[in-house]
Amino acid sequence: MTKSVTLGQYMAWVRDSGGYCTNGIQADHEIGMVPVIKLVADSGRYVIHPSDNQSEILEPSLIEYYDRRLGLVSPFKTTPRA
Repeated sequence: MTKSVTLGQYMAWVRDSGGYCTNGIQADHEIGMVPVIKLVADSGRYVIHPSDNQSEILEPSLIEYYDRRLGLVSPFKTTPRA
């Protein structure tokens, strides 16, 4: 069994890697305003996570997507890289 990674753990790793995270709200055309977290790498590349629940478990495929969008390689288990 692999260890689960939470959004909060991933955010802490982004900050430890020289990036930063901010929270805010964003418009959703179906339900109105929703909370979001913006994760920004030290290069300026960023990704928006559609929730502010830092206890949320991230799927390995989502970690891979965030790593790719941020241009980083996290120490967390991801889907196999090609």
